[in-house]
Amino acid sequence: MGRRFYQLFIDAITYGSSGLVGQGISFLLLPVFTSYLSPRDYGVLAMAALLTAILKPLSELGMPSAIFRKFCTCKDENEKTRILATGLTSILLQTLFLVSLGAVFSERIAVFLFGGVDMGGIVALTLCASGVAVMSDVPMIVLRARRKVGLVAKLTVFKIVIGSGLSLFLVVQMDMGSRGIILGNLVSDLVLCIIAFSVKFRWFHFRIYAEIW
Repeated sequence: MGRRFYQLFIDAITYGSSGLVGQGISFLLLPVFTSYLSPRDYGVLAMAALLTAILKPLSELGMPSAIFRKFCTCKDENEKTRILATGLTSILLQTLFLVSLGAVFSERIAVFLFGGVDMGGIVALTLCASGVAVMSDVPMIVLRARRKVGLVAKLTVFKIVIGSGLSLFLVVQMDMGSRGIILGNLVSDLVLCIIAFSVKFRWFHFRIYAEIW
């Protein structure tokens, strides 16, 4: 029992440390971004965050939590593979449907959120970034269930560094404003998704098993 509590403590410290790194980098970059981003940019980012907050739960529909719970309680490796395949395929289909639907109506969404059709590109970029972020959650959940704590922490920090560095470059050097922040997040989530899926590629395949669904 004592060993389990000790391991839980170490896991919490590891996860917490990676989160602190992200908060620290964000805090250090705050003066830089406030110098280059206008109040309008911050308003755009707030609306983009709202759009992401709406899209993400609709794309997931609680599937990541279900995957984690079933993956942890199941003892059979073949069953775990089927659980993961069903959850992954479901999330992918839901995400593709919602992102595609949002892209079709991007101009109307832009008018509703930003008051002009000229922001349709921002809406489409935000939808893509949100979709990639949703997909990147799946392999990270599996790695947590497999207790790959160190790997999850390293990947999280790597994503933060890539995203922050790229966002800084796009905002400061390329003068892309809020679009640079969103694009930086998109690229960092995409890189994380590719690496995380590649680490344990054999665990993942796309298929829905009706008995699990």
